[in-house]
Formats: sequence, structure tokens, C-alpha cells
Amino acid sequence: MFLVNVKIIFWLVFSFLFLLLAYSPFLVFPFTIIGLFLFGISNYQREYNKYVVLFLIFSCFSLLINVMSIPNFLNMSDDFTTYYNNYLSLYSGDLTALFQFSGGLEIGLPLINLFLSAIINGQYPFVLRFFHCFILLCLYLYLIKLIIKRLNLNWKDISLLLALMLCFFKLSLSFYFLRQGYSSLFILMGFFAINRSNRVLFFFLSALFHLSSIVIIPLIYFLLEVKGKKSHVLFRFSCVFISILILLFLSKISLISFDNVFLQKLNFFFYYLNNQSYVLNSIKSTLTALIYLIPLLALSFISKDYKHSNETRTIVSIIFFSISFSYLPSITTRLMMPIFTFLMGYFYFISFRFVKNIYIKIIIVLLTVSYLNINWIFKDVLYYYRYPMVSTTPFYYLSLDFLSIPNIDRSSLDSEVKIINENKI
Repeated sequence: MFLVNVKIIFWLVFSFLFLLLAYSPFLVFPFTIIGLFLFGISNYQREYNKYVVLFLIFSCFSLLINVMSIPNFLNMSDDFTTYYNNYLSLYSGDLTALFQFSGGLEIGLPLINLFLSAIINGQYPFVLRFFHCFILLCLYLYLIKLIIKRLNLNWKDISLLLALMLCFFKLSLSFYFLRQGYSSLFILMGFFAINRSNRVLFFFLSALFHLSSIVIIPLIYFLLEVKGKKSHVLFRFSCVFISILILLFLSKISLISFDNVFLQKLNFFFYYLNNQSYVLNSIKSTLTALIYLIPLLALSFISKDYKHSNETRTIVSIIFFSISFSYLPSITTRLMMPIFTFLMGYFYFISFRFVKNIYIKIIIVLLTVSYLNINWIFKDVLYYYRYPMVSTTPFYYLSLDFLSIPNIDRSSLDSEVKIINENKI
């Protein structure tokens, strides 16, 4: 029997991940997530620390490359068109663009665009997009740091938390709803911050990016902080009751229109209440988001302690709220964005602390990783639209991010477009 040099193993793993990142970046993410997960459920040793950091770094690179492969400017629904034009206005010196959103109250994103205009110094939309995705990812990692500090986790638990948080992290969705993506992250930072003054600061920053935070903060506060069983039962009953009232007066509510800057965002929801396709799409999106909660409900039948925990009450309340208002266009996905987009992995981590059966954990993670990767690799037509999934040229995807594109008239884009992706496997 002979001893294998630990350093050689580390550099072999590094080289393997580096080659994957260079020639086939989509494979990096499942490898690193599964690696982090295995460290999180194994007999952890101090030597694993450097592997946790290594897998974290490579998984983040893979996430960025995956999201950067999605196209922009294909149709009118792409909000990034507006944000890129805002960037171009600031780049050209038009500081009035700082006050473009919600009467100048939502100044957060324009301020970031102003800062990035000095760094990018050109009309490069995909470079701008990279920086926004990078900032979102950094903020998400900071949120994870706050959770680690709040829960006082050791390295083994940190590895498991990272695996689950990154696995369920929807970076593409947080970029698609960019202003609310920033806002949602600051809301969650506020709830996990230990210092009260930091909480106030984060909540204030969230409002600078999206005024909907004024409504979302009390909702998320109830779901994350209120523990009483009676309170959650009352909340669920209220969701069903209000939902029925809205349905009864649907014809009148759809005619409502607000001029107030704080209430104007409701105009979209009221306007499309009678649009059947929007309503059906809203229900479909809600049910898709709720799929990820089904394993958590299943775990509550396995562990009695988890079944009666505060987290299970929260999960059931989320389901009641989401289904009750699923027919309202984008209401559920918007108001629940902090949970569906950023915090799903946290709920899985908490549930895993109740479940002792290691095989159940392995099955859930493997199925989840497989489902997520199969979905965006084979089904989602947008991923790897801009460049192929595999190439013989190392880092082939970098050259495509420096395309120079001038101001884009969003109204001239097609309302609907059939996307054909020939880069899919």
C-alpha cells in the first residue's frame, strides 16, 4: 500500500475542472454541486476545506457562463433592453436617466449603470450583462455568508448549504427581473443580518431598486419570522378568502387604474386580469415554482420533528398564498421572488438537518440536480443560444461578449418570436 500525495490529487481535480470550464462549461456545475453535497454529508476532514472553496469558485464560473449564453433583444418582453438603453444614456452623459424608473424613486439600478459606464466605457451590452450577473452572484454569496453567521455553521454544514443554495439559485431569473432581483437580495440580507442598523440599511436599499419591497418585506417577515401555528392558519384562511373576493369582483377590479407612483405597478396586474393567456401562464409559472416544495412536504411525513417545525408551517403557508393568487398575472412570482429565486436551497438545508437518513438526502439532491440540468440543457431553448455547449477551442465563449450594439428601440422588437436553438445537444 502506498500513500498518494494529497497535493497531486488537489491539482488533478483542479485541472479536470479547468479543462471542463474551457471546453464544456455546462458540465462543471453538476460536478461541483454534487462534490459540495458529498462533502456536506460525509465524515468531514479539515483537508476538505480547500476543495469546498475550489468547487465554490468553479460552480460560480459555470453559473455565469450558463446565464451569459442566454440571448437578449429578441422580443419586446426583454426588460434588459430598457436597462441597456438606460446605461447608454448615462454613458453619453445624460444624468436625467438616473431618475427614469418610478418617478426617480427607484434610483438603485441607474446608479449601478452609471458606475459601470465608467468601467466598461463602450456600447457592450453583454459586458454590462456580465457585470450585473457578477454583482448579483456576489450579493448572493454575501447572503449565504449572513446565513452561515446567523446559524453558526461549521465547514461540513457550510459545504452542504453551498451545494443546496447554489443548486436552487435562479441567476437567470434574478437577471430577467433585474431591479427586483437586486431588491429581493437586499430584502433577504435585511432579514438575516444580525445588526439592526444593517437591517434598516438593507431594507432601504431594496426600496431604491423596486418599490414593491414595501409590500414584500411584511410578507417575507411573516413567513420567515412569525412562528405561531394559529397565525399561519389565519394567514392561509385570509389568502383563500381574499382570493375568492377578487374572483367575485373581477370585472370591476380589472377596470381599476392608479396614477400614484406607489400603486402604478398594480395597473399591470389589473389590466391583464381578463387576458386568458396571461392568467394561464401565471398559473403555470406558479405551479412550476411549487414543484420544488413537494420534496419538502414529503420529508415532513418522514420526520415528525420536521413535520411540526416552523419551517414546515412556512412551506405550507407559501403554498396556500401561491395557489390562492396564482391566477393574478405575475403576482405570485413577483411577491414570492425572494423565496422562489434565492431561498429555496435554505429551506432544503433546514429540512436536511431534521432528516437523518443519508440515502434520502442523496436521492433528493441527485434527482434535483438531474432535473435542473436536464431542463436547461435539453429543454430550455434559451440556454446556450449564443454559443455552443461544447467546443474544441478553449474558452470559446469569451469572444462573443464584446459585441458593440447601439441604442435599441424596444417597441420595434417582435412581440412574439419562435426561437430555434441549434446549439442544443
